[in-house]
Amino acid sequence: MSEIHFSFDKEMRELFEYPDPSIPFVFWIGDFRSFANQSLSYHWHNEFEYCVVLSGVVVFTVEGKCIELKQGDAIFINANSMHMATQAGKSNAKVFTVSFLPTLFVGGERGTIYRKHFQPILQSAVKSFLIEQTITEGDDILKSLFEIYDIHTKQLDDFEMLYISLISRIWSLTLCYIKKHKNTLLSLNTDHENEQKAKDILEFIHKYYAEDIRIEDIVRYTNISRSGCFRHFQQYTNKSPMVYLMEYRLSRAVYLMIRTDKSMTQIATECGFSNSSYFGKIFKKKYEMTPLQYKQSLSIFEE
Repeated sequence: MSEIHFSFDKEMRELFEYPDPSIPFVFWIGDFRSFANQSLSYHWHNEFEYCVVLSGVVVFTVEGKCIELKQGDAIFINANSMHMATQAGKSNAKVFTVSFLPTLFVGGERGTIYRKHFQPILQSAVKSFLIEQTITEGDDILKSLFEIYDIHTKQLDDFEMLYISLISRIWSLTLCYIKKHKNTLLSLNTDHENEQKAKDILEFIHKYYAEDIRIEDIVRYTNISRSGCFRHFQQYTNKSPMVYLMEYRLSRAVYLMIRTDKSMTQIATECGFSNSSYFGKIFKKKYEMTPLQYKQSLSIFEE
């Protein structure tokens, strides 16, 4: 399995690198043992996304709502929705994900297909949903997703045409799924202003995590009240800004431990910890092992 690299802009929007820029489609397989903190941090992207759990249990948090998926389950995540995913329990979790832009089928946002079949979902209050296998359309979506998985593993020559055909079918089934069950799928309408405030806080944390920052710094940067910082961030992440900051520092430390040969002192400093002793104490409390033990446990992913 090839290594997966994730890149984000300053607003924590994930930037996909398409194998072929003319085909805005990405398929990847992820092993949560190779992710810092066994999780993917909060982010969002312009693509529609489907994720299927191949093994273990994964908890997705989308716009503050948690959805637990076990082996064989799948989730749909609407474009521009803030989300994260983390492994639950000790069993290794693996997933495969399909992401695409509407431009895979249409040339622009003014066309009939875009306005009729994509824009309504982009503008809807449906941010995500568990794809139920007991529902006909849900079962068909899952079967089509696994067909994409099979095409990927077999490396068929005409995979581009097969992908486009299957994604077209998946999207048609998704539209039908949402139409039939929208009363149960609709969540509370997202307050886009408050959502942007949460994204602004994320941007600050991801930009300045290495510095000695406090909640007052976040307040000044985002121009949000102290109480608002806690309220808006909690609404979309289920965490306080400072708890998330510490977890993000630890995840960055894990990344540096795995991908570089930097000393623990260097890593502690670069990730915003006052000294290596404090870093080791916080790390052990979180992971129940020292940083060195953790790095050794993941040495398989350095190969």
